[in-house]
Amino acid sequence: MKKTLSIILCAVLALSCVFSAVVTASADTVPNYVAVVLDVSYTMDIGSPVSRLDSEKEAAINFCEKVLHTQGNKVCVIAFASGAEIVCDFTDDLDLLTTEINKMETTGATYFSAALETANEALTAEEAKGVKFRRNIVLCSDGTPLGGKKLDDYAYTKDDYSYYYNANYALKYRDDELVSNTKIYTIGLFKGMSGSELDFAKRFMKDLSTEDSIIVDNGEDLVIAFDDTASNIVNVDTPDTPDPANNNTSSEDSSNNSSNSSSNGGSSSNSGNNNNTASSGSAAAQSVASDSVSTGDGSVSFALVLTVSLAAFAVIAITARKRETE
Repeated sequence: MKKTLSIILCAVLALSCVFSAVVTASADTVPNYVAVVLDVSYTMDIGSPVSRLDSEKEAAINFCEKVLHTQGNKVCVIAFASGAEIVCDFTDDLDLLTTEINKMETTGATYFSAALETANEALTAEEAKGVKFRRNIVLCSDGTPLGGKKLDDYAYTKDDYSYYYNANYALKYRDDELVSNTKIYTIGLFKGMSGSELDFAKRFMKDLSTEDSIIVDNGEDLVIAFDDTASNIVNVDTPDTPDPANNNTSSEDSSNNSSNSSSNGGSSSNSGNNNNTASSGSAAAQSVASDSVSTGDGSVSFALVLTVSLAAFAVIAITARKRETE
């Protein structure tokens, strides 16, 4: 009888361990949904024989392929210039994404506010379907805000940038609507810029991001930047600790990035310091991502109920067997 009891209890324990492992894996596997926001303003035509837009398309397609390599992930593509539109809704169909990306043509200026609003709307629409996923935005541009909605009093002034009010609105929208639940990665292609314009472009892209902000100056580096961003998104199971060697990477010296970061001290938003705003946004986004991983609580409760039920069944079976032998 003792031998039979031991065998049954071991079987119950084994089933419990296996089921708990399956539940844990299920709880930790939360897919990434990525809104890829691509600049299609007229300046993206610059470059010969390969234009900036051509490089951006190639980089975006490679990015989609890498992200979609992980089952469950989905990507949508948004084109922005003097406005923004979804050119391909969330999908895991790489062929469809490739086709729609290759159709993009240049037009208009750069309305960053429209870009962020459209990305948020696309992600929110997917959430309304009851899907659990990590929210990500990857925004690529070769310029600074040159139109869109305006806000005078926020992080920037006319001394920072002539279209400061457009930049202010985009940054406040990011702070109010996205920091708490979305990881934002920015990629800037700023070849040809110089002086204060370049300084502000770098600063603005860094301010918009909650994660990495990568600055490049040619199409080949743009492909690498997108590839690195894809790696950071799909490797969500690694600890969310900053990597000094990879954060805010640029084609220039890392010391340049440090000096640009320190220059942000005067561009405070809600917290009074822009660097703190970006880092707090990152922490908030990571916290939300961690919360998303915990969506398996109901499954864990079910596992506990199953284990108790199996144990009860074992006791009943043993009792019945004992009575038979008596």
